[in-house]
Amino acid sequence: MGLSGVNTCLKWLMFVFNLIFFLMGAAILGVGIWLKVEKGGYEDISSYDYATPSNIAIVIGIVMLFVAFLGCFGSIKELRHMLLAYFVLLLIVFILELVVGGLAYAKRDEVEDKLAEEFKNSIRKKYGTDDYPEVTEVIDKFQNEFECCGFDNYTDYRGSTYTIKSLTIPKSCCMKDKKDNPKCGDTDPGAIVVYETKGCYNEVLDFLKYNLFVVGTFAIIFAVIQILGMVFSMVLYCAISKDQKGTLA
Repeated sequence: MGLSGVNTCLKWLMFVFNLIFFLMGAAILGVGIWLKVEKGGYEDISSYDYATPSNIAIVIGIVMLFVAFLGCFGSIKELRHMLLAYFVLLLIVFILELVVGGLAYAKRDEVEDKLAEEFKNSIRKKYGTDDYPEVTEVIDKFQNEFECCGFDNYTDYRGSTYTIKSLTIPKSCCMKDKKDNPKCGDTDPGAIVVYETKGCYNEVLDFLKYNLFVVGTFAIIFAVIQILGMVFSMVLYCAISKDQKGTLA
């Protein structure tokens, strides 16, 4: 026997609520995949392989899709065990979010310093080598897209493995309208046609911070939805239990 009256409204409210939740999860997953494909790459020069905005968005999106499915199916079919699983999963994820968020905030300066150190090391020792082709590709991508050169500026390549070997500065450092210039990459100060004063680190860091802000905003919205979801699921769980007991009586 199904629910009736106010409880039926609650069931459909729970269903619609989680349907919206599902669509939001799909949107966040899409954003994460887009960031990974179009704007990813920093992980290739960082030891923080997984803690990137794209990966965080992908994980959040997948979790939201799975949890929303439990909520939709459990509410429409009036399945108490699925609603209970939905509540427990939301609670666990909520606690993990608090823990991870707290740790990330506490270690934010340490993480930033580590990223800076690894970026410098990649420019000086890994760029242009056969052992790290992915690093070369990513740094070239940064220098082309952000119109920058080196960590702070083009002089960061002086003494680097790449410049010692090639006696040039990477062509990706050259200004867009100078890519075909025969002096592109020339280390002679009088012939430089590269981005001289604009380093890449701050550009990349600003990009990462912006994307983390976007992901963080979604995470806060997700947290509020989680709390509402937990409340709805327990109210509906209790209503189904009471209705089933009444039916058995």
